[in-house]
Amino acid sequence: MNRIQRLLAAILLIFAASANAGQSCSEKPVTPEAVTQALALAQEVQAYLESQQAQTVVLARVGSDISKHGLRYTHAALAYRDLTDGHWIVYHKLNHCGQDEASLFRQGLANFWLDDPLEYRALVLIPAPGLQKTLLEAVNQQAGPAVHQKHYSLIAYPYETTQQNSNGWLLEMIAVAQGAQANREQAQQWLRS
Repeated sequence: MNRIQRLLAAILLIFAASANAGQSCSEKPVTPEAVTQALALAQEVQAYLESQQAQTVVLARVGSDISKHGLRYTHAALAYRDLTDGHWIVYHKLNHCGQDEASLFRQGLANFWLDDPLEYRALVLIPAPGLQKTLLEAVNQQAGPAVHQKHYSLIAYPYETTQQNSNGWLLEMIAVAQGAQANREQAQQWLRS
Protein backbone atom coordinates (compact mmCIF):
# COMPACT_ATOMS: atom_id res chain seq x y z
CA MET A 1 0.00 0.00 0.00
CA ASN A 2 1.58 3.31 -1.04
CA ARG A 3 1.50 6.53 1.01
CA ILE A 4 -1.49 8.00 -0.82
CA GLN A 5 -3.49 4.81 -0.32
CA ARG A 6 -2.58 4.77 3.40
CA LEU A 7 -3.60 8.42 3.75
CA LEU A 8 -6.92 7.82 2.01
CA ALA A 9 -7.52 4.68 4.09
CA ALA A 10 -6.92 6.64 7.30
CA ILE A 11 -9.31 9.37 6.18
CA LEU A 12 -11.90 6.77 5.15
CA LEU A 13 -11.77 5.42 8.72
CA ILE A 14 -12.45 8.93 9.97
CA PHE A 15 -15.16 9.23 7.30
CA ALA A 16 -16.87 6.14 8.71
CA ALA A 17 -17.10 7.93 12.04
CA SER A 18 -18.47 11.17 10.67
CA ALA A 19 -21.99 10.77 12.02
CA ASN A 20 -20.95 12.99 14.92
CA ALA A 21 -18.91 15.57 13.06
CA GLY A 22 -19.77 19.24 12.99
CA GLN A 23 -20.57 21.95 15.45
CA SER A 24 -21.96 21.34 18.88
CA CYS A 25 -25.47 22.72 19.28
CA SER A 26 -25.19 23.33 22.99
CA GLU A 27 -25.38 26.82 24.40
CA LYS A 28 -22.63 25.89 26.83
CA PRO A 29 -20.13 28.74 27.19
CA VAL A 30 -16.46 28.00 26.62
CA THR A 31 -14.71 27.64 29.95
CA PRO A 32 -11.25 28.95 30.81
CA GLU A 33 -10.16 25.32 31.23
CA ALA A 34 -11.33 24.46 27.72
CA VAL A 35 -9.47 27.44 26.28
CA THR A 36 -6.34 26.44 28.19
CA GLN A 37 -6.55 22.84 26.94
CA ALA A 38 -7.25 23.89 23.34
CA LEU A 39 -4.33 26.34 23.36
CA ALA A 40 -1.99 23.75 24.90
CA LEU A 41 -2.94 21.13 22.30
CA ALA A 42 -2.63 23.66 19.47
CA GLN A 43 0.84 24.62 20.72
CA GLU A 44 1.85 20.95 20.91
CA VAL A 45 0.53 20.26 17.40
CA GLN A 46 2.22 23.37 16.00
CA ALA A 47 5.55 22.39 17.56
CA TYR A 48 5.19 18.93 16.03
CA LEU A 49 4.33 20.36 12.59
CA GLU A 50 7.33 22.69 12.79
CA SER A 51 9.61 19.78 13.74
CA GLN A 52 8.36 17.83 10.71
CA GLN A 53 8.73 20.84 8.39
CA ALA A 54 5.22 20.18 7.15
CA GLN A 55 3.33 22.65 4.94
CA THR A 56 -0.04 20.92 4.61
CA VAL A 57 -1.48 18.19 6.83
CA VAL A 58 -4.69 16.43 7.73
CA LEU A 59 -5.81 16.99 11.33
CA ALA A 60 -8.47 14.99 13.13
CA ARG A 61 -10.20 15.48 16.47
CA VAL A 62 -12.31 13.46 18.88
CA GLY A 63 -15.71 15.11 18.97
CA SER A 64 -17.72 12.36 20.60
CA ASP A 65 -17.48 8.80 21.85
CA ILE A 66 -17.60 6.41 18.90
CA SER A 67 -15.52 3.71 20.55
CA LYS A 68 -18.37 1.20 20.20
CA HIS A 69 -17.56 1.27 16.47
CA GLY A 70 -13.86 0.73 17.14
CA LEU A 71 -13.08 4.30 16.12
CA ARG A 72 -11.84 7.40 17.91
CA TYR A 73 -11.68 10.43 15.58
CA THR A 74 -14.89 12.01 14.29
CA HIS A 75 -13.86 15.05 12.25
CA ALA A 76 -10.96 15.83 9.95
CA ALA A 77 -9.68 18.98 8.28
CA LEU A 78 -6.85 20.33 6.18
CA ALA A 79 -4.32 22.47 7.98
CA TYR A 80 -1.77 24.51 6.08
CA ARG A 81 0.89 27.07 6.75
CA ASP A 82 -0.09 30.51 5.49
CA LEU A 83 2.70 31.57 3.17
CA THR A 84 2.32 35.27 4.02
CA ASP A 85 2.69 35.15 7.80
CA GLY A 86 3.64 31.55 8.65
CA HIS A 87 0.59 30.90 10.84
CA TRP A 88 -1.24 27.58 10.63
CA ILE A 89 -4.79 27.69 9.30
CA VAL A 90 -7.35 24.91 9.67
CA TYR A 91 -9.65 24.67 6.65
CA HIS A 92 -12.73 22.51 7.04
CA LYS A 93 -16.43 22.05 6.53
CA LEU A 94 -18.85 22.37 9.45
CA ASN A 95 -22.59 22.07 9.55
CA HIS A 96 -24.65 24.89 10.96
CA CYS A 97 -26.14 23.95 14.31
CA GLY A 98 -29.48 22.24 13.95
CA GLN A 99 -29.56 22.69 10.17
CA ASP A 100 -28.86 20.55 7.14
CA GLU A 101 -26.53 23.16 5.65
CA ALA A 102 -22.81 23.60 6.04
CA SER A 103 -20.11 26.11 5.15
CA LEU A 104 -16.35 26.10 4.79
CA PHE A 105 -14.36 27.72 7.59
CA ARG A 106 -10.78 28.81 8.09
CA GLN A 107 -9.64 28.99 11.71
CA GLY A 108 -6.56 28.98 13.86
CA LEU A 109 -5.27 25.73 15.35
CA ALA A 110 -6.71 26.33 18.83
CA ASN A 111 -10.21 26.98 17.47
CA PHE A 112 -10.23 23.48 15.99
CA TRP A 113 -10.39 22.06 19.53
CA LEU A 114 -12.79 24.64 21.03
CA ASP A 115 -15.86 22.78 19.80
CA ASP A 116 -16.49 20.92 23.09
CA PRO A 117 -14.47 17.81 22.17
CA LEU A 118 -14.80 14.53 24.02
CA GLU A 119 -11.05 14.61 24.59
CA TYR A 120 -8.22 16.94 23.72
CA ARG A 121 -6.37 14.69 21.31
CA ALA A 122 -5.06 15.22 17.81
CA LEU A 123 -4.34 12.91 14.93
CA VAL A 124 -1.87 14.39 12.45
CA LEU A 125 -1.47 12.79 9.02
CA ILE A 126 1.44 14.23 7.07
CA PRO A 127 1.21 13.58 3.34
CA ALA A 128 4.27 13.12 1.17
CA PRO A 129 5.87 16.46 0.18
CA GLY A 130 4.41 16.35 -3.35
CA LEU A 131 0.87 15.88 -2.06
CA GLN A 132 1.39 18.61 0.53
CA LYS A 133 2.31 20.97 -2.31
CA THR A 134 -0.66 20.06 -4.50
CA LEU A 135 -3.06 20.27 -1.54
CA LEU A 136 -1.82 23.78 -0.82
CA GLU A 137 -2.20 24.67 -4.50
CA ALA A 138 -5.78 23.33 -4.44
CA VAL A 139 -6.53 25.52 -1.40
CA ASN A 140 -4.97 28.58 -3.03
CA GLN A 141 -6.82 27.95 -6.28
CA GLN A 142 -10.16 27.91 -4.43
CA ALA A 143 -10.86 24.23 -5.07
CA GLY A 144 -12.60 24.01 -1.68
CA PRO A 145 -15.80 25.77 -2.78
CA ALA A 146 -15.75 23.90 -6.11
CA VAL A 147 -16.14 20.54 -4.35
CA HIS A 148 -18.38 21.84 -1.56
CA GLN A 149 -22.04 20.82 -1.35
CA LYS A 150 -23.87 23.02 1.15
CA HIS A 151 -26.57 20.37 1.80
CA TYR A 152 -25.14 18.53 4.79
CA SER A 153 -25.87 15.03 6.00
CA LEU A 154 -24.10 13.47 8.96
CA ILE A 155 -24.15 10.09 7.25
CA ALA A 156 -23.73 11.19 3.64
CA TYR A 157 -22.86 8.43 1.22
CA PRO A 158 -19.45 9.31 -0.23
CA TYR A 159 -20.52 9.09 -3.89
CA GLU A 160 -23.81 10.99 -3.52
CA THR A 161 -23.63 14.49 -5.01
CA THR A 162 -26.81 15.90 -3.44
CA GLN A 163 -25.34 15.94 0.07
CA GLN A 164 -21.95 15.83 1.74
CA ASN A 165 -20.39 15.71 5.17
CA SER A 166 -17.17 17.26 6.39
CA ASN A 167 -14.96 14.26 5.85
CA GLY A 168 -16.38 13.68 2.36
CA TRP A 169 -15.41 17.24 1.46
CA LEU A 170 -11.87 16.54 2.67
CA LEU A 171 -11.62 13.37 0.58
CA GLU A 172 -12.74 15.29 -2.50
CA MET A 173 -10.11 17.98 -1.82
CA ILE A 174 -7.46 15.26 -1.77
CA ALA A 175 -8.84 13.91 -5.05
CA VAL A 176 -8.51 17.38 -6.63
CA ALA A 177 -4.92 17.62 -5.35
CA GLN A 178 -4.23 14.24 -6.97
CA GLY A 179 -5.33 15.42 -10.39
CA ALA A 180 -9.12 15.24 -10.47
CA GLN A 181 -10.88 18.27 -11.89
CA ALA A 182 -12.15 20.75 -9.32
CA ASN A 183 -15.73 19.52 -9.32
CA ARG A 184 -17.50 16.94 -7.20
CA GLU A 185 -18.33 14.41 -9.90
CA GLN A 186 -14.77 14.14 -11.19
CA ALA A 187 -13.33 14.10 -7.66
CA GLN A 188 -15.62 11.21 -6.79
CA GLN A 189 -14.73 9.43 -10.03
CA TRP A 190 -11.05 9.72 -9.06
CA LEU A 191 -11.81 8.36 -5.57
CA ARG A 192 -13.66 5.38 -7.05
CA SER A 193 -10.73 4.56 -9.30
